[in-house]
Amino acid sequence: MFKNGTPHRAACRETRERFRRSFPCEGRCHDRCSRRKHPRRHGRPSDRFRTGGLSPRKPTHFSFAPDAEARRKLAESLGLLGLQHLDFTGQITPDGRDAMVLTATLVADCDQACIVTLAPVRARIIEAVRRRFVAGLTQPDADEMEMPEDDTEEPMPDVIDLAEIAAEALVLALPLYPRARGRSLARLSWPRRASHRSATVI
Repeated sequence: MFKNGTPHRAACRETRERFRRSFPCEGRCHDRCSRRKHPRRHGRPSDRFRTGGLSPRKPTHFSFAPDAEARRKLAESLGLLGLQHLDFTGQITPDGRDAMVLTATLVADCDQACIVTLAPVRARIIEAVRRRFVAGLTQPDADEMEMPEDDTEEPMPDVIDLAEIAAEALVLALPLYPRARGRSLARLSWPRRASHRSATVI
């Protein structure tokens, strides 16, 4: 729920803005921008789902695995040394008449810089992801934000962008203080973060 003391929803907004700066037309000019104009910025059509076109009765299954170039750009935008593998698999299920629930598993192998030596530290991320998109829900201003009962709820978008959601989930799951094996910081104590995710240093 928290990353460096930042509420989950605020951290998601920060990640989303970073992602959009790296991929300027992702999720914002889906209709206006032609694939010919930006051939490398567009993924496969199945990477995005129009909420109005999803089945109101049955789950829509998906599997998103970006190619090497997309992983390189994502790693650069998140300050990673490398992103060797990323797989985001799950489904989008209707929840009543006004909501859609995305449930998925994110699996990623990435390299971060050790906070002591700056040497690459390999980590495997296995993260359960859930988002509930609700029609008519409004996003509160930062000054008015309170911790909601369900911090996975978001306003219903016109397009559900799997690449954007995967990037948000990845940055929230990354180890805060990656350290190479056998390295430690003398006289310093770092706060620990409660977590239900798996991040293994390799």
